[in-house]
Amino acid sequence: MYQAYTSTLKVTYDSAGAATWQDKSASAANGCPQGSTTSLDPILFTDPVTHRTFESQLAGKTALTCYTDDDGERWTPTGGSGVNSGVDHQTIGGGPFAAGGPGAVTSYPNAVYYCSQDIADASCAVSRDGCLTYGPAVPMYSLLDCGGLHGHVKVAPGRHGVRAQQGLRWQSGRGRLRGQRADVDRPQEPVQHPR
Repeated sequence: MYQAYTSTLKVTYDSAGAATWQDKSASAANGCPQGSTTSLDPILFTDPVTHRTFESQLAGKTALTCYTDDDGERWTPTGGSGVNSGVDHQTIGGGPFAAGGPGAVTSYPNAVYYCSQDIADASCAVSRDGCLTYGPAVPMYSLLDCGGLHGHVKVAPGRHGVRAQQGLRWQSGRGRLRGQRADVDRPQEPVQHPR
C-alpha cells in the first residue's frame, strides 16, 4: 500500500509483472469518516508482522488516523495521536514491545508509536491497543538539544530493549550527524544518545 497525499493506493502484480492500482482510501463509506479528507502531512505505515496498515493525516495539533487489517476494504477510526501532539512532521511506526516492560492491553500484539514535531520540541506517544488510543506524548528533544527534523520511527532493541525514534540531527560545531532516540516505554529513565 502507498500513500499519496490523502489517497491510499494498493498495488498488485500479475504473473507477467503488470501492476494494477486500486484506490483503497479511508472514507466514511468504508468505516473511517475522518480518513483521507484533509492533510497537513500524510503518513502510512504497515506493520511487517501483523500486516495492519495505519493511514494518518496531520490536522494541526492532532492526527486523523485509521487502520485496516484487510488492505483497505474496511478501515477502523482511532484516537489519532498522543496528547500533546506537534503540528508538523508526523510519523507512525511499530513493532514488538520492549521485553520486561508494559505490554499490550488488547489482542493486538505490537506497540504502535506516533511521533510529531512542535514549535519547540518533538514528542512520541505509544499505543498499547493497536492504535485505538495513545498514552501521553513524551518529549524526544527540544530546540535546546537540536534543531531540525526527526526521522521516522524504527522499532529495534536498544541497550535497555527500548523502542527507538531514529533520526538525524546536526551537532553544532562538529560537522557530523548522529542518531536520536526517545524512550516512550520508560519515560522516567534518562535517554542515552548514541554516538
